[in-house]
Amino acid sequence: MQNPMDAAVGKESVHRIMETIYALPTIYRDVILLKYTYQHNNAEICEILDILPETFNKRQNQAKHMLKDALAKEGLRCEKVR
Repeated sequence: MQNPMDAAVGKESVHRIMETIYALPTIYRDVILLKYTYQHNNAEICEILDILPETFNKRQNQAKHMLKDALAKEGLRCEKVR
């Protein structure tokens, strides 16, 4: 069971991560939200966004780097995202 302080810190971290995601340019934000929030697979995301798999891969990688850098500036450490 999580203590209240850990729960509050976790909630604040999630809020900061979501703010950082929503601050990304749309082409990167969409890929991250569709993949990790809405749980679409890569093929579905390509179809939804009408992009090629190579484009998806480039956008996803760039978005992850942008998020990692932005969160590091805020003092949040990111574990590797699948």
